[in-house]
Amino acid sequence: MGPPPGAVTPNQAMQAVQNSATEELMINYNKKFANGMPAKYRDKEIFTVISQLMMSQKSCSLLVGAPGVGKTKIVEEIARLIAAKSPYTNTLNEYTVYELPLTNLMSGTSYRGDLELRVKELVEYCENNKVILFIDEIHQLIDGQASMSGIAQMLKPAMARGSIKIIGATTTQESKNLLDDPAFNRRFNKVQVCELSIEQTVDIIQTVYIPKMGTFYGCSFANNLAKIVVEAAERSKTITCHRPDNAITMLDQICANTVLTRNYNIATCQDPAVKQTLQATPCVVNANHVELFNREANFTLPDSFDSLKSKLLYQDKAVDALYENLKEFVQINELFPEKKPLVLKIFGADKTGKTTLAKLAAEMIDESPVYLDLADYSDAPSLNRIIGSPMGYVGSDSKKEMPFDIIESSPRKVIILDNLDCCHAVIHDFFESAIDTALIKYADNRMIDISKCIIIITSHMEKKTATIGLVVPEAKTAKNEITMEILTDNELVDGTKTIMRQLIAGMKSSHTKYSSLPDELDLTAEDEKGIINVGDMTRTAKNVILRYINQPVTAAAAEKK
Repeated sequence: MGPPPGAVTPNQAMQAVQNSATEELMINYNKKFANGMPAKYRDKEIFTVISQLMMSQKSCSLLVGAPGVGKTKIVEEIARLIAAKSPYTNTLNEYTVYELPLTNLMSGTSYRGDLELRVKELVEYCENNKVILFIDEIHQLIDGQASMSGIAQMLKPAMARGSIKIIGATTTQESKNLLDDPAFNRRFNKVQVCELSIEQTVDIIQTVYIPKMGTFYGCSFANNLAKIVVEAAERSKTITCHRPDNAITMLDQICANTVLTRNYNIATCQDPAVKQTLQATPCVVNANHVELFNREANFTLPDSFDSLKSKLLYQDKAVDALYENLKEFVQINELFPEKKPLVLKIFGADKTGKTTLAKLAAEMIDESPVYLDLADYSDAPSLNRIIGSPMGYVGSDSKKEMPFDIIESSPRKVIILDNLDCCHAVIHDFFESAIDTALIKYADNRMIDISKCIIIITSHMEKKTATIGLVVPEAKTAKNEITMEILTDNELVDGTKTIMRQLIAGMKSSHTKYSSLPDELDLTAEDEKGIINVGDMTRTAKNVILRYINQPVTAAAAEKK
């Protein structure tokens, strides 16, 4: 005798529990975005994806595009259309779009077989129910981890049968690795998602995100602000940033900065009348806030580099030339941003102060410039110290910080490539390519955008006439080439005396035991000969001072003996 009508069998109850557990792993996009804003300018991509999902076989789509172009928004729009029972998605209106975060799938599967069982239940749920599965960053399935690879292998048969519908999203670079897998390449229909135009981005900011930000932050916006924000975002964006995400992010940051500044001013105001006026004044985000935010993101130059002239004696011409190049770059780049870094080349003989000028100038505009002494990179394998080891080689899994990692979080940096002429040809060619493409490519396929950087290169005078690499022939000297003058014998001697006076003054002000030290010490004929031969004024000055200080100690020791 069977169960009474309407009764739930044990198998059905167990299946309901499994379905509930599976649904908890996923995010229901139909519910989440049922009342969302429609996606603009993506009709072609949405139509293509829907038509692919309707296919009887190979009903899987792969959205490929740069980060920030709106791949996920396309999936959200499809879920919104399905939830609204749109005629556009008539054959899919019984389906539910679920996002599957891969971390949810793996969490809590510490015992052998747990993950496989969970994936099996997921596949069965998708086959027995009308489900469209969305996997963001789907390239993670073939990243080499055994657990991820197991998930991929269990999904492939269901994809081949056409019994499961999947939308995957990945970046252009990562898609190459995914599509190199023949099984995935055969089962996915690729949909390219391109970057929106500036005009389209302005419209999206104006009609979608300004109202959204106004509600969230409780502020209003000046007229034509959308266009101003997009233009500012376009000027400051790097190669790895894309529309509309870069403009949306900038608008969000400007709103947050404006509201925070206003709240701080109200909280710290001591005058009750002024405080009441500030509270009553509406918060309006305008072009001044955009300009202020953009200015803080640019390089800031001092009024001059005159302070460097006292440290680099007789090199005023080189200091002024470097400052003028930097000033012109900062002014022009604020209005007409380039897609390549500024490259300045400092030439000079040994001991003329090339490195000192590069370091001091860099520190005037960047608290922590990136410095590489390329004389230490004299063999080809030393490139691994810059970009890491290739996959499969020793050190490829190292978490050691690379010299240019800081540029990922701080795109405007000063990079000093010291002694470029002393490095190996492989290193030389690497930096030549990096400057040409404005990208530093790591061995693990990561890319660092250096298009907003200032690169200062130092090289020896005799190498200036070379015709390869980053250096141009002397007959074609460019404006961005700065030459350090070779000092005369008298300039070397007088410069050493000046440095000695500066060092003694510093010692007397910092150490009371040297307060009786004379303001100036004489150079012997041997000292003068040494500075002329060696050309190192600072070292000679320090040696003379140390010799003078040690003279009483040496004399007392000799007398004691």
